Amino acid sequence: MNNEISKINKSIMNWSKKLQAQGNSYIREVSSARNFVTDFKGEHWTFGKSVGAAGEYHENGASARKHLVSIGFIDILELSINNKLRRKVINLFREWAYKIDAFNLNGKLDRYLNNVLYIKMRLLIPPNFKYNKK
Repeated sequence: MNNEISKINKSIMNWSKKLQAQGNSYIREVSSARNFVTDFKGEHWTFGKSVGAAGEYHENGASARKHLVSIGFIDILELSINNKLRRKVINLFREWAYKIDAFNLNGKLDRYLNNVLYIKMRLLIPPNFKYNKK
């Protein structure tokens, strides 16, 4: 399983760079995505379907999320609002989202956090996430 998580982390980095460079090519998929996944440092993010099949693309976002959760990924939005890790990861997602502003992911996150967005949004972190307390 560790090997699979390493493969997923590598794929997240590749997809993150691809979205920053060629974001408009994936506007439909990213705009409709509900699940976002980060690497073990929180520097790179991508939408869940892009890595949900052991680091490969998966056609179904819900199945991709279930697989990621089954190997230890955690949805930090399920944690208490006062949780430091939750706040840190949300800030890391926001930093990344600014880099690919064409999708307005920060606006989507704001709508979800303020109960205006009626779909379930998820920010998934891997089990080997390195929480830098700075």
